[in-house]
Amino acid sequence: MAHARRILRPMSDDGGTFWSRSGKAGFLLVLGSIGMLVLSETVLRSDHEVFYSRPTVSSHCRTTAGREWCWVSASFAIANNGRVAQDDVRIEWGIDAQRWPLFCGGSDLIGSAKPRRAPRLTRSEAAATLAYDIREFDPNTILDCSVDCMRCSREDIAALEQAAFAVTGQGVVEADPRATIFVRFFVNAGRVLGALSP
Repeated sequence: MAHARRILRPMSDDGGTFWSRSGKAGFLLVLGSIGMLVLSETVLRSDHEVFYSRPTVSSHCRTTAGREWCWVSASFAIANNGRVAQDDVRIEWGIDAQRWPLFCGGSDLIGSAKPRRAPRLTRSEAAATLAYDIREFDPNTILDCSVDCMRCSREDIAALEQAAFAVTGQGVVEADPRATIFVRFFVNAGRVLGALSP
C-alpha cells in the first residue's frame, strides 16, 4: 500500500509580509499609547499642582485606675504632582503645636528611579497653633504626615476633629493624592484608547 507523501511548502511571501506588518503596527500602537500616557503626565500636567487630603482621626480609649485615657492619631497626605519644585506650600492646623508635634515621611508619589531631595519642613515659631512651611518640595513627592497622642481625653479628640485645617500654595487642590493619580491614569488611558480606536 502506497503511503501518501506530505509535501511541506515554505510560507508564501504575502503571508510573511502580512505578519510582519501586523507586528510593526501593534508595536507602534503600544509605543504610541505609552507616549500619550507619558505626555499626559508631563507636558500636559500643570507646573504647580499640589494634592492634599484632610486629616483622618483614629482613636482607641480604655479606662485605667478609674480614669479614661485615649490613644489618638490623625494623619493626612500632601503631594507635589506639578512639574516644578515648590517652596511656598504651607500647612496650618488649629491645634496646639507643643502638644501635637507633626511627623512626616516622604516617598515617591509614582514609583521612579529618578533621585529627588527630601522636602524641608520648617515650623513657624510665631504661631501658637501648628503651622509648617514646606520648601524644596520636588515633583513626584508625597508626604505622609500625622500627629499622635498617647494619653488624651475624649474632649481632646473632639477638639482635634473640629480644628480648622488648611494647605496653601500654588495649585493646591483638596483631593486624596494617591486615589487622584490612580483615577487620572485610567482616565488618560481611556482617552488614548479612544483616540486610537477606529
